Amino acid sequence: MPRRTSTRTRHGRSSGIAACAEEFVRGGGFAETLERVGPGWRAMTRWADPTALHRTAVGLVRGTGPTMRHWLMSPTVPRTYLMGERRR
Repeated sequence: MPRRTSTRTRHGRSSGIAACAEEFVRGGGFAETLERVGPGWRAMTRWADPTALHRTAVGLVRGTGPTMRHWLMSPTVPRTYLMGERRR
């Protein structure tokens, strides 16, 4: 089995998953990660493809260039922000 490059995977965060080699995630590291995280995260991700989850985590950690803030602030066209009313 490929070597794990980080112990942070037990937290189930994108940074922890991204810090691991993709081969580790595909080679059983995903199952190991699912054993270490809480039931909520495990329930949401147990059906995910390990390779897709790893590549998504890498993209989230890397971020975008330009940043999302720049993308949202730079358009010169009028913008409208709609926010629904919170109901109980």
